[in-house]
Amino acid sequence: MKKLYYAFIAATLCTLLLSCKNTKAPVSEKIVYTEPEAIDMGLSVKWANCNLGADTPEGFGVYLAWGETEMKAGYSEDNYKWYSTPFNKTKYNWDESKGVVDSLYLLTPEDDAAIVYLGQPWRIPNHQDWEELAMNSDWEWTERNGVPGMEVTSKINGNQLFFPAAGGFQGKKVEDKMKMGGYWTSELADSGPEWPYCLLFGNYWLEMSASMYCFWGFSIRPVQ
Repeated sequence: MKKLYYAFIAATLCTLLLSCKNTKAPVSEKIVYTEPEAIDMGLSVKWANCNLGADTPEGFGVYLAWGETEMKAGYSEDNYKWYSTPFNKTKYNWDESKGVVDSLYLLTPEDDAAIVYLGQPWRIPNHQDWEELAMNSDWEWTERNGVPGMEVTSKINGNQLFFPAAGGFQGKKVEDKMKMGGYWTSELADSGPEWPYCLLFGNYWLEMSASMYCFWGFSIRPVQ
């Protein structure tokens, strides 16, 4: 297996995921949120050893829309919590043409799923947390217990993390599961109030995207 040489860039990857319309029915399965192990990668924050809602490093955990704390049966612009109507925001907006303006870029604690389910000091990582991890680690596409994903090894102390390729939830199904991973940050990109920063990866590539719609469902890897 070859090492991944990466660039942390804002990428347009909308063709990976296509939106569709859904109902607002909740997912019936009960999720147990157990506190993960905090892994010291020699950085300014410690990283959870598994995704939010998972109990093993290779577990996919929950898929959440940005700024939401509950899984749903479908993920679309029609059932996003912070839209009064599609693309008309009621929170996290600085564009007068797109709804209520509050100029919030960062998730508030009540909308940070890591804080809600694990309690502080856990939280969703911001853009800088992901960049720090990327620049100070080696990333390798591999498998763990039959699940493909990225093995991340600290250049500072040799500790490791595994990020499963859980894909992304759009509409009523998960796209690109076992082929790519998508992980939310806690902040919106400057490109527009619809687009939070989202860490994306696949076999031999790693990018920080600023073009994933906030109403799509992606994984969360907490930090503290």
